[in-house]
Amino acid sequence: MAERKLYENVRRVLNKKFSSLGECCLEVTADGNFPLELERKLDDYALFIFKEEKYSPDITGYLVKKETYGISEKIIVAEVKNRIRLTSIYQTKRYAEILNAEYALLISPEPLSERKRRFIIRRKPAITSYFPNRQVIIAEYAQEWVKPGQTMGYILKIDKDIYTSLPEPFKNDTLRNG
Repeated sequence: MAERKLYENVRRVLNKKFSSLGECCLEVTADGNFPLELERKLDDYALFIFKEEKYSPDITGYLVKKETYGISEKIIVAEVKNRIRLTSIYQTKRYAEILNAEYALLISPEPLSERKRRFIIRRKPAITSYFPNRQVIIAEYAQEWVKPGQTMGYILKIDKDIYTSLPEPFKNDTLRNG
């Protein structure tokens, strides 16, 4: 399946997930167009870099979250790939670093190959980490029964062996064991 065909469905799944934490706005930005509302939340220099270099994340957005000390705004980036390559992880990290994103996701309908999975597990801090205490979350976009025997829906499957901890809203996601 072409990646572009997945963008809107992945955007909806992520929007639903992040909306459980606060006000969420996610847009498909793969073509380099950032809606004005989203541009207002992003760093001007980062937008300049994307336009100058002619690349951008597949999905970009923000989360406005009420905290005990006030309101915080968190940037979200997501890349959607038919098949995950190591270069896909670095591409996602690059976008997260340019935007200073709190959340960086790499999503594919295909699970990681066993060799890549083991490689990432052995070298996870170097492979998935960016900025202090942030990491690219690699997830499989999968169809599963929402209510057994009744409704099919899309979920994100995250490999629990890759991550020792996950940020909200992914802490209670369906976790895949090797």
